[in-house]
Amino acid sequence: IKKSKSVSKADTIIILRKTQKQLNISIKSKRGGKPSILNHTPRSANAFQNEYLKDDLCYLDMLAKEYIDKRKQGIGLDVEIGKLSSYNDENVKNSLIKLLVYFTFKGTGRKISEHECNSVLIINKNGSLSFILCNTEKEKETYIQTIVEKSFISFRNKGMPKNTTEQCMPWVYVND
Repeated sequence: IKKSKSVSKADTIIILRKTQKQLNISIKSKRGGKPSILNHTPRSANAFQNEYLKDDLCYLDMLAKEYIDKRKQGIGLDVEIGKLSSYNDENVKNSLIKLLVYFTFKGTGRKISEHECNSVLIINKNGSLSFILCNTEKEKETYIQTIVEKSFISFRNKGMPKNTTEQCMPWVYVND
C-alpha cells in the first residue's frame, strides 16, 4: 500500500500479493463534508477543450444555465442535480455522466492523470467501508449513474480566475 503522487486520480495504490493486480483507489468519505469531484475547475480548463469533453460543453452549459437561473430565483447555493429539469434531457444526462467519469477516474482540469482510478473506496457515516471495482468504462459509468442524481452542483467564487474570460462566463454565477 502506498500513497499515490499528487498528479494521480488515485488516493492510494494497492498491489495484491496473490495476483499482482494493482488497485488505484479513490477514497470518498461520507463522514465529513460531501466529496468534491469537480472542484474549482473553470470552463476554460484543458479538460473541456480536448477531444474527451469538448463536444459535451453545450449540454453542460444547459445545466449550468438552469442552475444559475434558479440561483437568481433563490433556490440556494448547493442544488441536487436530479432537481434540475435539464437533467432529464438525455444529452445533458449523458454529458454529465461523461464529465463525472472523467473527473472521478481519469484526470483533472489540466490533464489526464498518471494513475487513473480503477476503484472507489467509500467510508460510510457509520465507519463501514464499501469497495467498488471499476475496471471497465461500463463499470465506471455504472458507478457514476448511482451517484449522479444525488450529486450537487454549486458555483462559488472560491478558486475562480482573477480575470473571468467570456469562455468562463456560462458557468459563473453573478449576484445582480
